[in-house]
Amino acid sequence: MISTTPDIFKKNMAALSHHHPRIFNLIKSFQIGKEQLPEVVDIDNRLNISILDPHTGKNTLLHPQSPLDSIKGLVEKHQIERDALVFVVGLGLGYEIYSLQTLLPQAGFIIFEPHTAIFIQTLKQVDLTSIIKEPEISLIVGPVSIADILQKKDDAMRARPRHLLSLPAFLEYFPTIYGPVYDQLKKNLLHFKSRLATAEKQGPLFFKNIFANSPHFTGNTVSHLKKIFNNKPAVCVASGPSLTKNIDLLQGREDKLIIFAVDSAAKILMDHDITPHFIVTIDPIPASSTKLKDVFSKSQHIPLVWIPEAYPETIKNYKCPSTFIAPSSSDLFKSYIGDLWSDQISFQGIISVMHLAVQTAGLAGCTPIIFMGLDLALTDNQDHAAGCPVSWGNMSNEAKITVPAWQGGEIETIPVLHSQLMELEQMLSRITTPCIDATEGGAKIAGTETIPLQAVLDKYCRGSHNFAYDIRVAGETHPGPKPEKISQALKKLISDIKESKKLCQQGLRDGKEAKKLWKEAANPLKKTKKIKKFKVKIITYGKAIDTFIINEILINALYLLRAKEHHRLTYARKKYFAGADQKTPEQRIFEELAINLDYFSSWLKTADEALAIIKTALHELEQNT
Repeated sequence: MISTTPDIFKKNMAALSHHHPRIFNLIKSFQIGKEQLPEVVDIDNRLNISILDPHTGKNTLLHPQSPLDSIKGLVEKHQIERDALVFVVGLGLGYEIYSLQTLLPQAGFIIFEPHTAIFIQTLKQVDLTSIIKEPEISLIVGPVSIADILQKKDDAMRARPRHLLSLPAFLEYFPTIYGPVYDQLKKNLLHFKSRLATAEKQGPLFFKNIFANSPHFTGNTVSHLKKIFNNKPAVCVASGPSLTKNIDLLQGREDKLIIFAVDSAAKILMDHDITPHFIVTIDPIPASSTKLKDVFSKSQHIPLVWIPEAYPETIKNYKCPSTFIAPSSSDLFKSYIGDLWSDQISFQGIISVMHLAVQTAGLAGCTPIIFMGLDLALTDNQDHAAGCPVSWGNMSNEAKITVPAWQGGEIETIPVLHSQLMELEQMLSRITTPCIDATEGGAKIAGTETIPLQAVLDKYCRGSHNFAYDIRVAGETHPGPKPEKISQALKKLISDIKESKKLCQQGLRDGKEAKKLWKEAANPLKKTKKIKKFKVKIITYGKAIDTFIINEILINALYLLRAKEHHRLTYARKKYFAGADQKTPEQRIFEELAINLDYFSSWLKTADEALAIIKTALHELEQNT
């Protein structure tokens, strides 16, 4: 496993050239200074890395004397499943990875080694070819975008439990190298966990709302706002605790800048005699209507920006005839409904209403985009501004996360707000429009310039403009799809679901019959005949599952309705395939059969739920027509 020979570096580099060309090129071009090169020492016939302990000033060793015992402790502490996906920060000489492979033979590993000089020294001393070639190990060396790496691992992360590990020595002795990677991974994995929980908990509601809102798809899309406010400033107003600090500065400035109000901030603005140009909503639950209950009667001339997953009663009760829909990024919408609009814009990462407001302002050509009331933290231990129609109540039992603060220092936030912060920062990293955070409180938002609101208004909001006219023209000149087209799209989806039901029913019947025939083949007098019939049924069942699995468009379209089931069954299949080579042919056949029969049964239940929802929406749509 661990060996040293003169040819070890060539052997490792050859493996990298084939399996990890990016790392191979990084190593070839990397310039190592003498001060960067770590010292590898031989202690009792065992290699280790000698480093300087910053606390004592004395030399110490990076790897513990017993790596296996050390890793056993971490595995037990984190209760890591045998087939988990394990993120490891710090490779060093590889002892811990080999120990992890021993303890977790069915696990997958994503290894981050940000210390390129240590990695090069390891390549010269240790045979890493088994790690480099192993398909269940992803090796990442040097500076990388953690968000991009996790995006590529999205499917694997949904299908398996996830854990983050690092030896304390890596974080203690190299805090500026390993620490940021570990902290960023921790934040990203927490964000991913939050998004996954949202998909599982609220996915069915998103699915129902999309179809309940289908009669309103005849309106405009946000694409009709494209560049209508070129180079004009916009402010996106959230309802964080700091909003009331500076809200009065917006009074009388409706002709100076575009005002996008999130639904929960609309009432506060109107209470301060400020009329927003747009109100933005995405909330799929009744709280959406609660936020706007005092606004509905005043909304005749304020366009609504919304997404298909929004709470249907909110869309139905909104008074202004001019609304702008932001087409959903869900596979359901993109595959079956999105083509109804010829000029479609698809926003990404909308997990809070502010994300929709900011992307709409960017699409409209606004610059700069100013944030107000966007605390994304528990400023003064509050979750919303005074006067907001909603509140989350007591946050004392919520887990707390410490983040940099707008005013310097640090501030506490909670997972849901932290997830929104991370999504916003990722979104801002993809756009070139300058963004200014004038919240004057809460969390610091990477990718923004922090400036007090008065200074921002003095600098950017001097001229006046008739924004209402531009909005009215945008809403009048672009009719949406006709109801007949929407009906056709829903009917196509109904037809595809019915076909999938037939396939599942056939596969379910054949699979169950195959199990029955195998049991009956235990009788010696019937064995030959039953085995022959069994082979026929197992083949037809196999064709059904193969045909079904390749229909990814429909499977992904119904994901919202069955996210939890999808993750459960994907995980079951992953576990099966991970250990399939250790089973007998009979075990493999019947374990996979059990998983697939479970999948068929689950899909049939989902299909019936989906058909009931879509048919109800279709009936209402055709009645209105």
